[in-house]
Amino acid sequence: MRHLRFLPLLATLVISSTSGSAQNSQEARSVLVDPARSAQFAIVNSAIDGKWAPLSEGADLYTNSEKYQWKDVPQSLVGTHFLSLPIHQGFVEFDVASDGFVFLVTSTRWGGGGNSSGDWLDEVMLERDLRRAGWRELKGVGDLTAGDPGEMIIFWRHSEQGEKYRVRTEKYVAPMLLIRPIL
Repeated sequence: MRHLRFLPLLATLVISSTSGSAQNSQEARSVLVDPARSAQFAIVNSAIDGKWAPLSEGADLYTNSEKYQWKDVPQSLVGTHFLSLPIHQGFVEFDVASDGFVFLVTSTRWGGGGNSSGDWLDEVMLERDLRRAGWRELKGVGDLTAGDPGEMIIFWRHSEQGEKYRVRTEKYVAPMLLIRPIL
């Protein structure tokens, strides 16, 4: 497994009411978009060999293809990095080594992106499945799009040490971890 260090994107999260959720969403957004934010480091162990790359317009989405790039990246996300995976990977798999916020970028094609051949459909998480698992959409950062698959959504979740994730939202485009490294 590869050990990856990144800003957590850490804080204690207790979702107990709508206002509490909104406040925690603001906290998550602040941790992600504010480079001056003082935060503890977290360690994520990725089961898939990927490459951390700057999230910027024109940057390649995949480690092994120059066919698809980020199209629109909001100013608020300048300075963040994403875990670029091989094209057609389809899923991201990782575990969390310390408590903190985890951010995922997913396409909005929920269960689409290809035909039904293969055994991938059973592991697809639709938006409602992500929400049931504690993931929340991060709003207020601007629109994020890629040439293909198109519109992307950022989700966040407070995770605890030892939690393991395998997330697939469609056939080919794997969700991507999003971080703000300390340079």
